[in-house]
Amino acid sequence: MGLGSAVVVTRKFAVFMLALTLLSTAAFAEDSEKRFTPAGATDVAVVGEPVHVGDELTASILVHNQGSEIGSVRLVLNDSNGLS
Repeated sequence: MGLGSAVVVTRKFAVFMLALTLLSTAAFAEDSEKRFTPAGATDVAVVGEPVHVGDELTASILVHNQGSEIGSVRLVLNDSNGLS
């Protein structure tokens, strides 16, 4: 598998894990005042492709807090081995 294929697989895995996180009960506060959901597309946007070993990438996703409390989220990308 080439590096480009690995990036696509990693991105799909990251999107899947992020969607699970955003849609799971762990993303909601006990009082349901912080409710983070993907805003628009659920894909992670990646800037800097094609990628080579040692290159830096920028990844982002837009989220929306449907609750009434202030909160924050962070995007953590892992490879298929679970490494950040």
